[in-house]
Amino acid sequence: MGVSLELANAALILLDLQNDFIHPDGIFAKKGRPAFKSPEALSAFVAKTQAMVDHMHAQGRPVIVVKTAFRPDFIDCSFGPDWAERTLGQKDGFLVEGTWGAELIDGITLSPEDTVIIAKGHSAFVGNFLDRFLSNIGVEQLMIVGGPCESALSDTSRDGGALGYDTFVASDLTFPEGSRYRLQSDPIKSGQFLMMDAFPNGGKLYAKGRSAFLVIDMQN
Repeated sequence: MGVSLELANAALILLDLQNDFIHPDGIFAKKGRPAFKSPEALSAFVAKTQAMVDHMHAQGRPVIVVKTAFRPDFIDCSFGPDWAERTLGQKDGFLVEGTWGAELIDGITLSPEDTVIIAKGHSAFVGNFLDRFLSNIGVEQLMIVGGPCESALSDTSRDGGALGYDTFVASDLTFPEGSRYRLQSDPIKSGQFLMMDAFPNGGKLYAKGRSAFLVIDMQN
């Protein structure tokens, strides 16, 4: 069974490409969780991401930047308490709105037509109008670049599938570096979306999909 990605129906989502997540001086790296193993790997990631952005601009397709950001007091944060306890919370200034850590990583050039949406949880669909916006502009398919794989990327991909979008993940444009292999091999996390090469040739890509029809709790 296959799914065809058509750029005429698609939007590109840049997910959490922020300094606190992926810059060597960001909080993730300072806490021993670097997104990339070397500056060269980060540079290559940024360059490939920009190529994807440029391609979408050339095709006249929407680019949506989703950034996670919170008030300084964190009362708008929907992360579980566990995250704060693991030192990724208010006391560290993690992803506080208006700070360098919450800003988009350098090297990604956007156009005035691109849209920036703020998320308040792991999923890009939490605490904002993303789903309504996508519906308003006629988007049916999502191409996602970014991470983190085990939280935001996983949750966003599954939520997108649950909301009816064909959701594709650029397999070589995820972070932390190497996490894409875990996504490909974990049926729980990959069940709602399809892996794809980062750059679709000719505006069309064919990807293998896995699907199932579930009958849930149809009990007397």
